[in-house]
Amino acid sequence: MGLEYLCPVFKIPGFQTNRLTLKLLHKPDNVGNFLPVPFHVKSVAILAWRMEHVLSFLSALNPGELETIWTNFYYHHGRDEALRFFETDQFKQAKHVHYKMQVIQNDLERFSHLKSFEWFLRFPEPLDFQITRDIISTFEEFEYCKIKVPCFRSDEWFSLRTVGRVFEEEMPFGPLKAVNHRYRIPESNEFLEFKIEDEGRFCSMEIFKIR
Repeated sequence: MGLEYLCPVFKIPGFQTNRLTLKLLHKPDNVGNFLPVPFHVKSVAILAWRMEHVLSFLSALNPGELETIWTNFYYHHGRDEALRFFETDQFKQAKHVHYKMQVIQNDLERFSHLKSFEWFLRFPEPLDFQITRDIISTFEEFEYCKIKVPCFRSDEWFSLRTVGRVFEEEMPFGPLKAVNHRYRIPESNEFLEFKIEDEGRFCSMEIFKIR
């Protein structure tokens, strides 16, 4: 169904939904005209051509009511567009964000208000795993995240054993499928549980908070 057919639905006074999914398979014209009024939704998934189209749709959704944001793009966006996304009220007041693009470690603290998140993060060296752990341990609302780390074979430092040693875990002999790590958050009775797996092109790191 084209967006032009959905536009009259969006204009119905008081219309709201728990979840809205928008998939744009081509470059849309006048994307900002499809959601001309504030729209009430708790969860939105947007697969769009560019970040600017995602931002146009987000601007029509009521911040505070919007709890979950899932985004993906056909066209790689630049740093400026990523920063515009992080500055939206919708992002700042969300609880769960799945951001299917790569961010840098300096962006990590922007996620401190979230209960859960998922994104790609480039680690230039093994110590970045520990730095990420220490930053996330300060997030009071945090419950869960999944971070995909691109691990190219040119990154000679990368192996699960290297990551395990960074976390000061004892490594068994033989092939490794995953590294598990438990970290007690300083001055609390809470823990972070890590499961790190080598998926070939990516390293997948799941983190859970144990209260």
